[in-house]
Amino acid sequence: KNGFEADLALRDQENAQKLVKGQIDLWASGDPAGRYLAKQEGVSGLQTVLRFNEAKLYLALNKDTPDEVVERLQKALEQMRQE
Repeated sequence: KNGFEADLALRDQENAQKLVKGQIDLWASGDPAGRYLAKQEGVSGLQTVLRFNEAKLYLALNKDTPDEVVERLQKALEQMRQE
């Protein structure tokens, strides 16, 4: 519609490879999740060209979750933000 042709993918991470191969021109994905998925596919150097909106996300854990698990999750989240 309107001059665009949608290309469907079963898994979002497939779009990272499609972008590199020139099969698609744009990949709309959440950040940092999109960068993480791309990294898992060996794709780096992606740039945000358009931001649709922003949403605050929260991670809730059971109050009995061990402190070391919380610390590992927090470190992983901080690492994703830096990438």
